[in-house]
Parts: sequence; structure tokens; C-alpha cells
Amino acid sequence: MRRVALTWLIGFLSYVFWKMYNRRMLFRRLRAQAWSAASGHLHLLPPELAKLPKDAAQEYPFVALAEDFPDTDNLYCLDLWPFFKPLMVVTSPEIAIQACQGYDLPKPDSLKTFFAPISGGEGMFVSNGSEWKRHRALFNPGFSAKAILEHIPRIIQEAEAYIDIIRDHAEKGDIFFLDKLTCSYMMDVIGAVTLQKMSSYISTELNKAYEEWNNPDAATRTSKSVMNLAIAGYMDGKKAAATLDPQFKKWAIIQMREFLFVGHDPTAATIVYCLYLLSKDPSAMQKMRDEHDAIFGTNFAAAPTLLKLKPQVLNQLPFTVAVIKEALRLFPPASGLREGLPGVPLRDSKRNQYPTEGVSIWILHLAIQRNPRSWVQPDAFLPERWLAKPGDALYPPHGGWRQFGEFDIRDTYDEFDRREGEKGIKTVKDERVYQISQGSAYPADGFPCRASLRRT
Repeated sequence: MRRVALTWLIGFLSYVFWKMYNRRMLFRRLRAQAWSAASGHLHLLPPELAKLPKDAAQEYPFVALAEDFPDTDNLYCLDLWPFFKPLMVVTSPEIAIQACQGYDLPKPDSLKTFFAPISGGEGMFVSNGSEWKRHRALFNPGFSAKAILEHIPRIIQEAEAYIDIIRDHAEKGDIFFLDKLTCSYMMDVIGAVTLQKMSSYISTELNKAYEEWNNPDAATRTSKSVMNLAIAGYMDGKKAAATLDPQFKKWAIIQMREFLFVGHDPTAATIVYCLYLLSKDPSAMQKMRDEHDAIFGTNFAAAPTLLKLKPQVLNQLPFTVAVIKEALRLFPPASGLREGLPGVPLRDSKRNQYPTEGVSIWILHLAIQRNPRSWVQPDAFLPERWLAKPGDALYPPHGGWRQFGEFDIRDTYDEFDRREGEKGIKTVKDERVYQISQGSAYPADGFPCRASLRRT
């Protein structure tokens, strides 16, 4: 028995050292910077993590490493064995375009593992190639400007409830957590536009929607709801049956659950970051208010009615759109992951080739969208860059972007930290509102804040 155990142990250790040798030699051939034959690049992470808050999003240390490797031309490789396969970190728009659009490299299986508890299966956000295109084509009409404008009355109804809650906090003068409130608001919006329950309810509603769709006189055939779009796309060219195909129902349920998560999660965080950035820049806040006053008038109470009657006026708010884009640039809610393929190299601007076979590719949006080689004043909040013309220094680089009215919102992090009495590092690049990972990237500690009613 001891001989069997010893044989197994020797065999296992031999395998481990063989894997380690092959992994380390790969990076030695690549002449990777700061690489060690013993630890690969693992020794680089603890010093970077020590500079960050304990709950900071996982992207931050890798953004810092990109800054430590200035001569890598916006792409560097990390040997993190045995915890991770070879990792290629992309921090430039040009190389990101190669990976995602040029070669359309596949998404890794790890994304399926992440989304499975949320969606209940493999949905559109983890599919690849022709399968992804087919799924996307079913829902494309629902993301058109015309279709979105059709939902404005219901969205306004939810927004009024959201504003009423903030108004209540403004009148009380208390501290509240804007992130939690905004997540609930966005879940209500997404639920109103798509559906309100999960799997069992979705199944029932799909049956109802199919029955209505199957009725030649039903007005719902022209509806742009997510369910009707899915049914119409699925039934295109098929003969109608008495009941909906169970396999299609299963697939549709997965898509709807993904929409609920992906729709509300990053949107809520982006709203919070918009309000935060505007609170730090009074001139931008005033520009946006002036734009809103010019379109909606100064009577706040009349604005919802105007929007319900003429939702197309939302297309007349260029500075507001610029604010949203700039918030998404500075605080992207996610990054991209791809898997390399045999015979597919990525090339930097010096035409150096980086084979991708057996490598995970991390499209690091936080680094791409704050890359000083691509953006003027990369860490500054400058909505004007989204209104700049080609040739202007502020004009956004191609592929570099991988993704308000009635109240004054002011963060209360100082009060929160004194009350909680927490020690340690609490900022990233002097920002207390750094991002943490909770599905998407969220503002730290839920963004404690106070609201006050606008007086001017």
C-alpha cells in the first residue's frame, strides 16, 4: 500500500514539475519582463495588491502592471501558473479590435460557469460565432432607437418613483446608499420592459405571448417586447403549432434571465457614477442642467408628461449623452475575455507577433479607456471629448471606448468612514469611489450620499 501511495506521489509530483517546466519555458522564450523561473509573475501581484483597498476590483493590480511595463506596447503576458493559464493582457484599442472584431476569438468556458447560476444555461452572452449572431438577430429590433422610445412611458413611471424616494431622502437630509436604491430602480425598469418574474413566470408568459402571436388579429404581433421578438424570430419560416416548443421555451427563459441581470446591473452602477462625477464638476452639472432646461423647460413637474408625449426629444441631449459615455469610460462595468487559437497571433504597433494558442486574453477595459497613449488627460472627467470633431486632440480613439436634473447628490464617504472606523487603504488613484466586483463593477461601499433639492 505504501509503495502504491509513493508511486502515485512521485507520479503526481513529476506531472506538476513537468507542467511547471513547460509553462515557465514558454514565458522564457517570450522574454517576458520581470519573470522568474521559480514564481513566474506571481511575485508581482502582492506588492500591487498591498497598495489597494482589500475590496478593490480585480482589474486594478493588472492596470498597475501595465503601467510598470511601459515598453510592452499595450500588451503584456503573465505567467500565473498554477492558478491560471497563460494570460495575455490587452490595454490598447488596436489590439482589442484584433482580438474581438478582427479574429472574433471565442469566449472562454469560464464565462459559462459565471453566468450559469444567473441564467440557468448558456445564453447569448456566452455564445460565439454564428450562434451568437443568430441569437442577437432575434433581439436586434428591440434595441433600435424606435423600439426603445416606445418604452419611455413605462420607464418614466418607474423613474418618478425613484425620484420620489430621493426627494424623501433630500427632505430628511439623511445618509442613504445610492447604489442599492439605483439597483432596485433599474431592476424595476428592466422588469417592466421585459418581464417581472423568473423562470416559472417567464414560461407562463411565453405561453400567453405565443397564443396571442398565433392569433392573426392580435396587435401583439407588432409589439417590440423582448418575448414577442424572441417568438417572432423563432417562428420565422415555421408552421404555427397549438403550443410553443418546450426547447424554445427553455432557451428563451435563459435569454430573459440574462437580460434581467445584464440590463440592470451595469446600468445602475453607471447612473451612480454619472451623479458622482457631476457632483465633482459643477460646470459640467450646469451645462447638463442648461441643456435639460432648454428641452424640457424649468418646470420639473411638466417634464414627465412631455417625455411620454414626445419621447424623441431624448435625441436632443448631446451633452447628457456625452456625460454618460464619459462615466462609462472612466468606470467601465466589465472587461472582455477571449480564448486564443492556433495560428492566430496578435500584433502590436511594432508588428511584433504574440501567438495566442493556449492563452487566455483579457481585454482590460479599465486600462484601455484610461490609456495615456490613446486619451488626452485619461483620468480627467471631460464630457467634451465626446462632442469633439475628428482631428481634435480630445477626439476619442477608434475602438478606445469599449462600452442630472432635480437633485444635488453629494457623497458622504468621509462621514461613512468615520462612523465605520475602518482602517487601511481606502482609495485607488485618489478616488474613494473606486470599483469593486459584484457581478459588474460597483462603487465601493454602496456610495453613501446625501441628496438636497435643487435650488437654482
